[in-house]
Amino acid sequence: MIPLATRSEILAAEAAYAQSCGPLSELMGRAGRRLAERAALRFGRGCVCVLCGGGNNGGDGFAAAAELLRQGIPALCFCTHEKNEGDAAAFRAEYVALGGVVAPLCEDTRLPEETAVIIDALLGTGLNRPPEGVYAAGIRLINSADVPVIAADVPSGVASDGVVFSPAVRATETVSFIRRKPAHYLSQSYALCGEIIHDRLGLPGGLLPAPDIWAMEEDDALEALPRRLPDSHKGNYPRVLLVVGAEGYAGAAIMAARAALRSGAGLVFCGVPRSIYPIVALGAPEAVVFPLPEEQGAISRAALPEILSRAADCDICLAGCGMSRRGSVQDVIFGLVSECECPLVLDADGINALSGHMMMLKKAKKRPIITPHMGELARLLGEDPLQGQLAPAAARRIAEKLGVILVMKGHRTVTASPEGQVIVNTTGNAGMARGGSGDVLAGMLAVLCAGAPTAQSAAAAVWLHGRAGDLAAARRGMTAMLPGDLMEEFPEAFALR
Repeated sequence: MIPLATRSEILAAEAAYAQSCGPLSELMGRAGRRLAERAALRFGRGCVCVLCGGGNNGGDGFAAAAELLRQGIPALCFCTHEKNEGDAAAFRAEYVALGGVVAPLCEDTRLPEETAVIIDALLGTGLNRPPEGVYAAGIRLINSADVPVIAADVPSGVASDGVVFSPAVRATETVSFIRRKPAHYLSQSYALCGEIIHDRLGLPGGLLPAPDIWAMEEDDALEALPRRLPDSHKGNYPRVLLVVGAEGYAGAAIMAARAALRSGAGLVFCGVPRSIYPIVALGAPEAVVFPLPEEQGAISRAALPEILSRAADCDICLAGCGMSRRGSVQDVIFGLVSECECPLVLDADGINALSGHMMMLKKAKKRPIITPHMGELARLLGEDPLQGQLAPAAARRIAEKLGVILVMKGHRTVTASPEGQVIVNTTGNAGMARGGSGDVLAGMLAVLCAGAPTAQSAAAAVWLHGRAGDLAAARRGMTAMLPGDLMEEFPEAFALR
């Protein structure tokens, strides 16, 4: 997984570097050289315009401009301040000594017509309020230019934790220094970052604190898939119990069962209301589908003894997909939460059944996994899940409060554990925003989390689900793709394992 860093962690690492390795000017010089390298790759003719602020971010810009001049590439700097301080002042002086010109950045500044590339070095990771004055003018100036924009660390107007202020730079690419930031991956901010280029600037790994926030990547996601051994049999792979479906919602049961089967389960047992048993059995013939007592077309409390008996012989139980909120479904969920012997995944109506009773999750014999979207989470908590926080902080708070592995679904799904680990997803697209996608995810997640679920295994399922969605969108387009199409892409999404 990709470790992400908060601003305070970066500052602590820089302080440790200055104490044990050398002056911080070394890091600024390396940052400038990397920015110059990226600008040179996009440069054809004309000049590179570098917009510099008064702090260290501006110093990175001056260091880049000096390096560009040394390479024979024209570079013109615009600065918000008449002078800089510290290391930034030294690199500004070096740039001027090489023949560089520093023009004032004003409300009415205009870029030269021959501008070929812009380096955004106005504001850094410590931004905590909307840009004003010449900074806001500089951001608008950058966004008005039809040329590639390279941002230093984060686009100006974006804070490192992902808060997006207005105005904010729309970058073509962002060069991330030392460690990537949450802003590079969260739903609102990542779109402004463009392509992410990372450079640790030679900072020793031991100076960086152990991260709490991560971004999932391919190798870790694929590692979570059940491995197929040559001499194995079905009993070597996850045994998954599904308690799903209701009259009118047979499709949810079928998709969850098929997704579990496609994700590497050895056996999938699928309990559904008796009235939809023939439909589900026909729709998922590879699963062991069995009928359960029903009430008002939904699984009734009378089914609980059989469900618990089967769960005791399985590696994980998924409950909720298409169960509805009719009859005694709530009693079934209450019984599963308090008595199920294997790990429990609650999705959709399994979560809705606990609205007003969220602390029941603490009674589970093994740590549950819940997979709510924001509406379901709001009903469960009885309040705004975010409470003014960004998704990672909110997910961490809720997971700790409920004692669950939380998969907080959204454009950039965030997975969190009660111990404080947070994992941001990096796959998926708007074509997945339709009913049924969550059922596919739930079935996949149950397999990958069988036995001993972790936040990492849950986040791996989210990543692979999103990757399948991206493949489906590439093949069919986001408008025409369906949740069932995701499963057709599982072989490629799983790298044909």
